Amino acid sequence: MARPEGTVSFWLGRDQGDWWTDDKGYNFPEIHAEGVHVAATKHPDGTIELALARPSHDVLVFRHPVPTCGPRGLMVAITWTPKETILYLNGQAIETRLA
Repeated sequence: MARPEGTVSFWLGRDQGDWWTDDKGYNFPEIHAEGVHVAATKHPDGTIELALARPSHDVLVFRHPVPTCGPRGLMVAITWTPKETILYLNGQAIETRLA
């Protein structure tokens, strides 16, 4: 069961060195940890979509332009509390959703 507060973080990347700037779409392997599920898709328009699902919560979907990525790819982190959920891309807070 998911806790009322938590963080999930992971790297997204592809073998193609320019995956974040090309005009192709990619579905990444889904992330599952302690009742939390994240699905990530890079769209041909250069955006990344992240769908966060937690037990007893609505699915939150974030979609933003993919920032410049280094050799390891895109670092994604999502934190949540009963009051808010914050999406980070490459260490930068990108979006905050209030509960």
